[in-house]
This record gives sequence, structure tokens and C-alpha cells, in this order.
Amino acid sequence: MQWGTVLEPYLVPDTLFGQAYEAVGDVRRSWLKTQIARLYSWYGRGPCDAGYRERRHAEGFMTCVSWQPPQWGVVCLDASVQSPAVLLSAVVPLIMTGCPEVVVIRHTDADWPASLLAALELAGIEYVAGVPASFAIQETLPAGPGTVVSVGEQGRVAAQTIQSVSPGCRGVDHPDPKRLGLWNREQASWNTEALSWMYAGLSLDVWGRPVDDLSWATPLEGSWEMFCARSYDGVFVPEDRMRSAMAPGRLVLTPGFEYCWCDPELELASLGHRSLAWADTQATGEGI
Repeated sequence: MQWGTVLEPYLVPDTLFGQAYEAVGDVRRSWLKTQIARLYSWYGRGPCDAGYRERRHAEGFMTCVSWQPPQWGVVCLDASVQSPAVLLSAVVPLIMTGCPEVVVIRHTDADWPASLLAALELAGIEYVAGVPASFAIQETLPAGPGTVVSVGEQGRVAAQTIQSVSPGCRGVDHPDPKRLGLWNREQASWNTEALSWMYAGLSLDVWGRPVDDLSWATPLEGSWEMFCARSYDGVFVPEDRMRSAMAPGRLVLTPGFEYCWCDPELELASLGHRSLAWADTQATGEGI
């Protein structure tokens, strides 16, 4: 199956990519480029080549592990996703596994926000489609193991449909953040324009001093302990409060790193395909 053939009626034309790229402007494109660069720095420690490893155990047996990147990948987006930061956090890690072809499908026939198209253009994604809610891939998918990353409820439903016609396909549910918190009781310099644009569609609570450029956010009062106890997906705090703000599954960003959104629990290896074998046979260990 060729993605271009199946998605052809729904593919975003190059002209719209060009218009979105220009509409976003230099400054906002720099924020997107910064996030992409930070994601490459963070995930650069992960695997990107197929490999095989044997390990001899003292108990008298051996284990063999093989890993390979997906041969194709799809990111399925809910129509509610408007944040380019969230989109890039789902797309870039899949690219970095060594996946040769990544497709992004948004499950709505509404116009794409320019911010999302510009983000995908900068990430180097060729096939981008907006499909109606009734759309479902029925054809046999490309040969080789694939990975489908879903963001949001519609994305999960679409991913399950793709998995149903490709038994060897791996499904990964990417976090769909809903609420963020910003601690603003101490003096800190935040790029408020970047916060508003990069995290469009998300709710933000601002604790402490109000921020004029974040008038759309919800003002809250309370102690630091109350702030940390909230179930925020991500928080923005001064550097000296970074460590105490950390919690399982939570992303903590400090001034100057507003653009570094990612899934703190995602490892590149989880996007690929692993096989494990146990045996009594003794063999020389072989590194990947």
C-alpha cells in the first residue's frame, strides 16, 4: 500500500504548507525549531538501528533480545489537538527511531491550524491528511512491522482500526495533556507569547501574580504545597523550585525552556519492536 494513494483525497497540498510556514513567521518558527532540536538532544541517547544481543546468566541459561525500528509509522490526532508542542512531542520520537516513513492523520475535515502545519513542515513530514470521522483504512498496510501513535480519544479509535488490519502493528498511546500550571509568586521571566501559542487549546492555571499576556489563563491562589498537589500534566516553575515540583509522569519546565514539551515517560525503544528468547544453550555474548 502506498500512503499517497490511500490518503490522496485528504492530503494537505504543498501550497497550504507554504502558506502556513509564511503565516507563522520567523519568531514562532524559531520556537518550533528549538523544540525539535531539544527533542533530538533528549532522545539522541535511544536506539535507531536494528540490533541483537545475547546475555549469559550465572544460573546457567541465556537470553536473546532483538530490536528493530518500525518500518512505517502513523500518528493519529484527535481533532481537539491544537498545540504544536504536543504534536511535535508525538511525531519527532517516532522519526528518531529510524522509522523511514511517518504519516500524520488528523481526524477532522476542518482546516488545519497553521501552527500544526508549520510544525510538521519543519519536522520533515511528507504525508499529512485531514480525514472525516467516518474514514477508516481498510487496505493491507505496508509490509514490515509498523507503529501507530495516538493522541486523544479519536486518535485512539483510529489507531485501533489500523491495528485491526495490521496484526503486527504496535500501538502507543501518547499523553494528551489537558491542564498546565504556572507558579508565578517569585520573579521569573517567562516567554508568555510562546506559552500561549505553543500550548494552544490547553488550560493553564497561573498561581500568584497575574500575567497580563496570559489573561486567558485561570488565576489561582494558594501555597506551593497546594500547587504541587494538583494533577497537572506539566508545570512551569522557577529553577530553584524545579526539583520539588517533579512528580511521576509530570513534565517540569523552567524559564527559557518553555518550548521543550515531551512525554517524560517515553523511551524510544518502546516505539520499536522487541523480541525476547530464553534458552539453555550457552553462547558468547554479542553487543548490539
